[in-house]
Amino acid sequence: MRALVVGAAGLCTLRTFAPAALGNALVEYVRRLSPREGALVNAVLRRIEPRGISLMERLGASGALLDQALFRGVPDWAARRFEEDFGPSGARQLVKMASIRPYTSFCLSPGESPQGWAERLGEAGLRAWPSPALSGVLRTAATPHIPSVPGFLQGALSPQTESSMRVSELALSLAGNGPVLDMCAGRGGKTAHLISRLPAGAVEAWEKSPGRCRAFRGEMARRHLVGAVIEGDALALEASRRYRLVLVDAPCSGSGTWGRHPEAKWRVTPSEVGALAALQRRLLARGASLAASGGYVLYATCSLFREENEAVVADVLARDPSVVEVPVLTGKAPWRRGRPWGFSIFPALPWVDGFYVTVLMKVSA
Repeated sequence: MRALVVGAAGLCTLRTFAPAALGNALVEYVRRLSPREGALVNAVLRRIEPRGISLMERLGASGALLDQALFRGVPDWAARRFEEDFGPSGARQLVKMASIRPYTSFCLSPGESPQGWAERLGEAGLRAWPSPALSGVLRTAATPHIPSVPGFLQGALSPQTESSMRVSELALSLAGNGPVLDMCAGRGGKTAHLISRLPAGAVEAWEKSPGRCRAFRGEMARRHLVGAVIEGDALALEASRRYRLVLVDAPCSGSGTWGRHPEAKWRVTPSEVGALAALQRRLLARGASLAASGGYVLYATCSLFREENEAVVADVLARDPSVVEVPVLTGKAPWRRGRPWGFSIFPALPWVDGFYVTVLMKVSA
């Protein structure tokens, strides 16, 4: 079966060498394992070979959503869900965006010069330029080997998508001087951004996964930062204080990052999205309980499914009258207003992943 899948995909898409070469190699490989199955693979692939590329051309030219999903490698259940959440036009946009080739952008550490680093990277053969959308950010037209990029090992610059950086900047605008709690720090990209720009000791970061926690500590060392990185489950946190800002960058399906991580869309199922949404509701509810009066909860995912976004926020708002939404991004491109809560950003550029954010304010203890 795997040989048939690989062969069919190759015969339908490969254009840089003779399709028969792939078919012959796969048939020979399977025949060595099982002559009978080799004959089956041979028969199927020979039927696909003369019509595979023309079939893909017809799918690519079709305006039907599921044809486009098949052409661009998006699961049909996900395409249907995009249509439910964003309508036919939005769904077609998202399916198309899932096949945009991603490029790397870099966030510069405080005090570093975007133009200066653009020139240094250019001298090393990596064309880079300051982002017109965000300050202190470089765009490239490549996906380089990150450890080989000048300045990376020294902590001068760090790979981060522009949408992720927008979430970090939003968090900074809400944090004041802290304290800030990051309940799901992951590998530490957004958290390190906060630590590098807030007073010492202002950020407390929790991460449940030992592997991600080790990676986070390594990221802190590379960037010459010091901060509280706690390995543990923030749902079990018994806080002795309340926080000016609680960041809930929740585990999610990652449906906004499928262009950058195309394999991820085949690792998630509709039932897993439901399980993630249940966890997200618990995390957001706990985050709301830990915010100080007058403080904020910033909920973020790199998913574009409403089940993980607006539906989660709606559930928490219905259950907890002590928090209200603050629509701080109204009218600020490229954010789109949710229905009715929060804001999303589509992965319309190679440096941008899909994201969703909501800001809640704690109005009473």
